[in-house]
Amino acid sequence: MNDTSKQPFNAERATLKANNTIPKELKISFAANLQELVSVPEFYENMLRSKEFAAFDPFIEFSESFCTTSICEHRQYIEEMKKEIIGRVSNGGSIYEIWDDVCYRSPHLEVLREERDRRNGLSFNEFYKVVGRKIWKKELDTCEANRVRFQCENYEQYSHLESKVKQKRATIVSEEYEKHFKQRDVDNSRSTKYMYGLVVDVIKSNLNEIGFRYEEKRSSKYYIVFTKKINDEYIFYLRAEFPGGIVLGNSVLQVHLDLRRSRFKRNALLHEDIECIVPINFKCLVNGFWQGYSLSFESAQELAVMVKANMCLILFVDDMLERITHKVLGLT
Repeated sequence: MNDTSKQPFNAERATLKANNTIPKELKISFAANLQELVSVPEFYENMLRSKEFAAFDPFIEFSESFCTTSICEHRQYIEEMKKEIIGRVSNGGSIYEIWDDVCYRSPHLEVLREERDRRNGLSFNEFYKVVGRKIWKKELDTCEANRVRFQCENYEQYSHLESKVKQKRATIVSEEYEKHFKQRDVDNSRSTKYMYGLVVDVIKSNLNEIGFRYEEKRSSKYYIVFTKKINDEYIFYLRAEFPGGIVLGNSVLQVHLDLRRSRFKRNALLHEDIECIVPINFKCLVNGFWQGYSLSFESAQELAVMVKANMCLILFVDDMLERITHKVLGLT
């Protein structure tokens, strides 16, 4: 006897997915145009520094300490990688290879891929089938290859150096709290309710002025949702996510931004329904940003700084993001 218990759910999911799906051509056009955000090298790093956010700098310095050739070559690699990551129509895929979801392919990185495969005597896919492979050989950049090799061959020493980098980052974040929240006494309460309200307040105070509104009904104890209307059909969807809930020392801040239908409903839609969204991987615009402002947090004060840094970066990209969106949707 066939089990039909799941058929109503599947039918509902299929209907919701059809109603929420974004046309493939629009997704590709939107993602391809996002590379306009990467026009000036290190632009957003410098913009954040000007606003006194620099917790990413220790990680940049650490990576560049492994450069044995020109740092300029390494920095060019980083900038070209940003273009490929921002121009994806999904959040998945390897940073080393070209996947179908990449709407921009860097000519510079293509040359580096060819040179790497020639050095290895294998294609990337063949290389990964080799038992006992030297994983640093997958890297396109000499600096990154040196770092990964050192990590593999000198793990304890690497971990010790990395811990010092994280300590520098913690010191910077502590100083940034004093600069950005000196007019507000952030209680170091461990209360989940307090920290949840804190995140909502920090996002509101930064993004209300550009049209983002708190969506209490779309939010849950695991994520906080804000949306910004583009037109009657599309919205920007911002989600501050805490996998496992907001727990000090045991949770990571993940801020996501994407384009989706304004009638989007999460009910019965699964995580893999990527046809329904176009992610805007804004964090890739700043080298080291993920390590600087998306790590686990040990206090409500640290969490406040991390959220504000993410909002500051979104403020920097908002105008250009709107122009790109209006162009792609034919609203200009």
